[in-house]
Amino acid sequence: MKTKKLGFSSSGVQEFRSSDSSADIESLHTGHSSELLNSCTPELLLSSFLKAIYSSFFIIPFSFFLLFTSCIDEVRYSSDPRQHLLFSADTIAFDTLFTDVGSITGALQVYNPGDAHLLLSDVRLAGGWESPFRVNVDGQYGVQFSDVELRAGDSLYVFVEVTVPPTDADAPVEVCDSIVFTLSTGTQGRVVLTAAGWNTIPLHGVVLDADTAFAARRPYFVYDSLVVSRGTTLTLAPGTRLFFHDKAYLRVDGTLHALGTADSTVLFRGDRLDNMFSYLPYDRIPSQWGGIVFGPASKDNILLCCDVHSASFGLRFEAADTLDATPTFVLAGTVVHNVSGDGLQATLAVGTAVNCLFCNAGGHCVNLLGGHYDFVHCTLASFYGWAGGKGVALRIRNIDDEHVLYPLLGARFANCIITGRGDDEIEGTIADTGADSLDLTPYAQYAFSHSLINSTDQGNPHFADIVWESPDSTLWGEMNFRLFDHHHSVYDFHLDSLSRARGIGDPAWLPVAPLDLDGVPRDSLHVDAGCYQYLEQPAPAD
Repeated sequence: MKTKKLGFSSSGVQEFRSSDSSADIESLHTGHSSELLNSCTPELLLSSFLKAIYSSFFIIPFSFFLLFTSCIDEVRYSSDPRQHLLFSADTIAFDTLFTDVGSITGALQVYNPGDAHLLLSDVRLAGGWESPFRVNVDGQYGVQFSDVELRAGDSLYVFVEVTVPPTDADAPVEVCDSIVFTLSTGTQGRVVLTAAGWNTIPLHGVVLDADTAFAARRPYFVYDSLVVSRGTTLTLAPGTRLFFHDKAYLRVDGTLHALGTADSTVLFRGDRLDNMFSYLPYDRIPSQWGGIVFGPASKDNILLCCDVHSASFGLRFEAADTLDATPTFVLAGTVVHNVSGDGLQATLAVGTAVNCLFCNAGGHCVNLLGGHYDFVHCTLASFYGWAGGKGVALRIRNIDDEHVLYPLLGARFANCIITGRGDDEIEGTIADTGADSLDLTPYAQYAFSHSLINSTDQGNPHFADIVWESPDSTLWGEMNFRLFDHHHSVYDFHLDSLSRARGIGDPAWLPVAPLDLDGVPRDSLHVDAGCYQYLEQPAPAD
């Protein structure tokens, strides 16, 4: 293989460029280079090499630099005071935030709508370094920025965050600031920044070893876990609000008394106060926090007028140490909804639920394994709107998946609605005969009466005075209720005027539940099934 040497010949670069002799040039082409080669000393070759390096790394790039810069026009900025900026919004308003907790990032786009280049001589956060807001202008954090270029028809992004400092106030406190944009012509534009900070009582890994009462004055912010020790009672006053961070949970090994009222519920929810989309708050999305777990020794739990939602699961009662007459839980006027697992899960528990709504669970709305239960005027509705929901409205068993017996000493459902979008919203195995024809009837006690039920179990003698529905019914499922907005994840389980649950309840249960979930008196001559008594809607105003 022949190699062509670029930049050097046997005569040397210096001699080739400086020679005016045609004979020398001729000699390069006629094979007389050997004489020239012999005349080249090592010093001459080194000098030629260094000059070639100099030419390659300095002279040629510098020449290109001069050529390039000569082609660049000087940017001329408009001096016309009529030129102006456009903003994607005149206000960036953050949702209410917990104090000392940073916000999401808000975005603002600044446009130059004209055909002339503009120079922003000054962009500044009016409140300076004392402001709770933070801004990033065109990739730079700070409070003041100079000589920001905005070419004709172009735009730039400004990103904003806020952390509201704590105060002594119990109610949310608003904070405001603005970003001021000044052009080199003196023309100004301003975008307002607003947020509200809510002071909380933070709880980090708190374990309660003595009886404790939470008041409604400020929200409680559970970062990871809140544990009620065995032998200890936590009492929540009407209006108490507990906000849980991602995967945070409440564990009750002692006793929980959550004593809400119809006008002042006790709230358990996630801590995200912002929106996933403009139309969809995170509060309507499941799995925002863990859930509430009651340990095997937990007894005498009372949840009155509580709202538990958007968790990984709702209320989970672990298998009791012993199955006796001591109640595990009493639920009244309580709503458990929009959870990715089971809404209510109880194993070998003794419990009562009156005027309760268990709805839209990715698992089962109610999941019972053994125990003793009474459900009166409850609505179990399985209309989970998120991916992965495969449960039913009610799962009830006295045999687990390993064929272990869990005695079901009683499960009574009276004046209830058990429905969903499936073909059969009740599932589970209740065995009344064991191995070797062992009579398990005492451990397979259950009854349904005066209820609206979506199930195929119509020949079962444990069901009496039932209004059955199925996908083949003219009116069934969500048609029984007032509003289903799947897009916005808004569901209203008040009865529609045509609901088949109207008037099918047994008045004998009125002493137990004279009022519905909203506190509306039930009509003794027309008792509706479920947690809500039908109430005529006022006619819309003209």
